[in-house]
Amino acid sequence: MTKKFKLTSNSIDISEANVTVYQIEALRDFGNVKKGDRGGFIQSEDNLSQEGNCWVYDKSKVMENARVSGNARVLDDAWLSDNAQAYDNAVISDSILSCNAKVYGNAIVKERAWITGNAKVYDNAEVCCYNACVYGDAAVHGDAVVMNFAKVYDNAEVCDNARISGKAKVYGDAKVYGKATVFGNAEVCGHAKVYDNARAYGCTKLDGDVELNGNTQLYDIVKTFRSVKVIKNGDTEIVMLK
Repeated sequence: MTKKFKLTSNSIDISEANVTVYQIEALRDFGNVKKGDRGGFIQSEDNLSQEGNCWVYDKSKVMENARVSGNARVLDDAWLSDNAQAYDNAVISDSILSCNAKVYGNAIVKERAWITGNAKVYDNAEVCCYNACVYGDAAVHGDAVVMNFAKVYDNAEVCDNARISGKAKVYGDAKVYGKATVFGNAEVCGHAKVYDNARAYGCTKLDGDVELNGNTQLYDIVKTFRSVKVIKNGDTEIVMLK
């Protein structure tokens, strides 16, 4: 195997992690990188695979036992630490991956998002914009999108074409899937499920064994639903105002 990069003498001390990272330089052409191009910063050659088209760009930093491999790209001012991994065709841009987080497949994490704990983001999923966070043992996959200040954590799962945005939270053992949308200040937790074309928003909180499906809309709720089923298969709209 012919090495594709080397560490240069240009270094940065990362005081909060007590490590030194070194700027990388390409030794040959590959992907969209040309021989002589300088990239981002890594602590050691173990942080970036010498195979594939993976690369660390711009001001990005990869340190400790974090690793970038396959054709993954780490861009802008991204930060990978601990045992975090980005591989396959993943794109990490201006975001943080830490602990045992994994981003892979064609997943994109960008615009100050944060993936940590044992969380996984994969397939064609996207986590983006203004501190969106996935952590704990949560999984975001399929074509799902988590954005804005939304949080997905614990053992929660968001998949298919689901959308989580605003300041919404999905946690516990909850699952949001199909083409469901959760946004605003809504919370989905416990063993709750939101799916099909259902929408939960406003101050809604779905807890326990709640199921919300069909084309149901649930919003501006001050009541917390627990151990019941809210199942509407038609074009029913539930409106409960403060």
